[in-house]
Amino acid sequence: MLLELPQQAAISEPIYRAAVLVRRRKLIGKPKAPKVYVPKPKLRAPADDHVWAYRAYRLQQRPRLTPAEHVKLR
Repeated sequence: MLLELPQQAAISEPIYRAAVLVRRRKLIGKPKAPKVYVPKPKLRAPADDHVWAYRAYRLQQRPRLTPAEHVKLR
């Protein structure tokens, strides 16, 4: 007893190519869009940052006062 396999009808080449493309797209999927690099915005320093820097600079330049000298100045 021979087992007979169902035979498919002959398909023309353009139909075969279209079927292959459909299967390929189904397996591979749609191409992903390339990632675009968007830089994060940089945080800006507060507008009065230069004032604080100048005050710190002046404190470093001034000699240290003893508590008695401080009271005399005040």
